[in-house]
Amino acid sequence: MVKEIGWDDDNVEASGTDLTERRYVLEAGRIDVIRILSPCMVIDRTYIRESGIYITSDENDTTLIDHGYEPKKTYACLVLHIASIKKKKIEKIGLTKVWIFADKSKYVQLREVNEAYGNITKHELRVTCIDSKFQKISSIMVVMNKEKLLMEKSMVADVKENKGLLALLTKSKSPKEIEEILEGVDSNVMDEDDEEVEEEVKLKKKGKKKKVVVDDEDDDVDDDEEEVVQKKKGKKKKVVEEDDSEDADLDAEIEALLD
Repeated sequence: MVKEIGWDDDNVEASGTDLTERRYVLEAGRIDVIRILSPCMVIDRTYIRESGIYITSDENDTTLIDHGYEPKKTYACLVLHIASIKKKKIEKIGLTKVWIFADKSKYVQLREVNEAYGNITKHELRVTCIDSKFQKISSIMVVMNKEKLLMEKSMVADVKENKGLLALLTKSKSPKEIEEILEGVDSNVMDEDDEEVEEEVKLKKKGKKKKVVVDDEDDDVDDDEEEVVQKKKGKKKKVVEEDDSEDADLDAEIEALLD
């Protein structure tokens, strides 16, 4: 029996009980092999510093604004975390995750990949990070050599089981739910000597944001078989890919289950 449930069924849960492992997070010094599985979504997300949580809300809901908080436009997409490479050691992962980030520069970097190589969801990527705290991307590589692809057919099963994960982790809270969460927030819980925290709270009440400056550094990753996506003198490199029937079948299977 086939039953349509849409994307708002609360009875659908991701595999496993711990959703923290289903959030894709970059780590400095590690090369992540991923494949983006969905178009990019934009959500309104607010960080409640006093309780250390994020709240996703509807763009027309002013509940958080009424309480002195300012929702921030945030980007989200579904990814398959294929593997991680650290000190040349490959660890296969094969977990479907949700990548959520507010940094516009990340979107721009991914958009450049899409522009240079065609539909980004059709490519296996290798992503490096230079700052774990601020999740700053150093480079994004597109794996062009078919022999270096690390995705396995067995990983499709996890994608199939968790294709609703993006909707689950980006679902907006209702005004009532937001009110209940904020009722439990104690804005006075902070170290008296923590001047930075105190300053953040004051700026928030005044409707201002504190600027955070992050140094931009280079973190080169050598691999002659991969193409580093970057803009050089406004030119884009033309790429011609060889057809591979086995990889094409795998791509078709992924695309079919995500339709």
